[in-house]
Amino acid sequence: MPEGLTIRFEVEDTGIGIAADDQPRLFRAFQQIDDSTSRTHGGTGLGLAFCARVVQLIGGQIGLESALGAGSIFWFTVPLGVVPTAAEGVSPSQET
Repeated sequence: MPEGLTIRFEVEDTGIGIAADDQPRLFRAFQQIDDSTSRTHGGTGLGLAFCARVVQLIGGQIGLESALGAGSIFWFTVPLGVVPTAAEGVSPSQET
């Protein structure tokens, strides 16, 4: 019997990129790459932490691929179950 499908979503930008050493912090609450008071790119540091928690709760994964000066690709996966068919021993009246 099939185990299901996994869909991967990606968002790519051509921004400033993120150094490899800084990437693990991005998915932690209240973390910023630039924590100075004069930073150019604002935020509370909760957006990606929230996304990571939701993706984890549904059994998916989240991550990024990035390099300084080369932009970033943020991605997450969503596992999808498979509904059994009549050929797999479930009659159409049981598929509700």
